[in-house]
Amino acid sequence: MTLQTAFTLPEQKTQSGSRRLMKAMSEPGVIVSLHHPFDLTTANRLMTLADSNTPVWLPATASHQLVQQNLCFDRNVMLILEVTSLSGGQMLQLSGNGMAEARMIAPKLPTCLLHELIERPLPVPLGLDLILVCGERLMAIPRSTYVEAGGTK
Repeated sequence: MTLQTAFTLPEQKTQSGSRRLMKAMSEPGVIVSLHHPFDLTTANRLMTLADSNTPVWLPATASHQLVQQNLCFDRNVMLILEVTSLSGGQMLQLSGNGMAEARMIAPKLPTCLLHELIERPLPVPLGLDLILVCGERLMAIPRSTYVEAGGTK
């Protein structure tokens, strides 16, 4: 089985998708537009960031046998989570590498994930790279980002 081309102009579209994903990862909490809903095409773009040693979880809607064969799980995990909204949830303050000042976000997240982000049970550099997806928009919280509950926007 081969992975089908996801774009009509693969070079330009892949580069554009990669830049958007890299922007989200390098600017924690910033909402980035994909200009299309998250689907297998987006999963294909994600593969530009992941290799066979990068653990990634994909939602069932983006799952594909070939993609799954190239993924494994370890202590560092990239979680791609489809959420109902990137706003309206518990207020979180982000700080850390690459951030000149703290950033406030409020994505709607499950309680267990909030606990994981805030309590950081694994020491840095181990942990969770989180990509939150809602329709055509995404936001990333890399494992190097410190997350605190509360605050005001």
